[in-house]
Amino acid sequence: TVGQPFMYPKNSLSFAENFLHMCFAVPCEEYKINPVLAAKFGEAANNCGDAETLRDRLDAILLRHLAAKTWHRDLPLVSRISGLIAHPDLNRIDDMCDLLDLDHARLARICRRAFGFSPKFLMRRQRLQSMVAELDRRAYAEWRQFLDPRYVDQSHFIRDFRDFYGMAPTHYLAHRNGTRDDYALAA
Repeated sequence: TVGQPFMYPKNSLSFAENFLHMCFAVPCEEYKINPVLAAKFGEAANNCGDAETLRDRLDAILLRHLAAKTWHRDLPLVSRISGLIAHPDLNRIDDMCDLLDLDHARLARICRRAFGFSPKFLMRRQRLQSMVAELDRRAYAEWRQFLDPRYVDQSHFIRDFRDFYGMAPTHYLAHRNGTRDDYALAA
C-alpha cells in the first residue's frame, strides 16, 4: 500500500478531534471530524488511568462504530473497485467499467456512495499518492526515472500536485524535509 504523509495536530481542535484528524486525515482533502466519535473519544480519554486502558477504550468505540454502520449491498464490488483504482496499469475509467462490467453512471454512483468521490478523482488521487510515495523515497532530481507512465510529462504531474497539495513539489519537499539539495537540481 501507499503510505500517507504524517498529519500534524491543529491548535483549534480538542484532544479527541486531533486524534481523529491525525489518524484519518490526508493532506490532499479536508477531513470532516465526526462529532459523535469525537465526543465518545473525549469521554473515554477523561478519567483514564493509563495508556493501555485508553487504547482498549478507543478500540472498543471504533469497533462499535464500524459494527453499527450499514454497509450497502455493493460491498464486494466496492472492494474490487478499490483494488482497480490502485492498479498501476489501469488509467482509464472505460477500462475499469469493462473489467467490472458496469456502465459509467453505475460506477460513478457506487464510487460516490462508497468513497465520496468520482472514479476519475479517485484514480487521479491514487496516481498522485503513488508518485508522492516514490518522491519521498528518491531524489526529486531523478524524476525522469520514476515518473508514473500515466502522467504525460512532468508538467502534468506538477499540475496534479498543485491541485491536491496547493503547492509545487519543490515547495512540498522544502517544507517537509527542510532544505534539500537534490530537489534544487531539478528546478
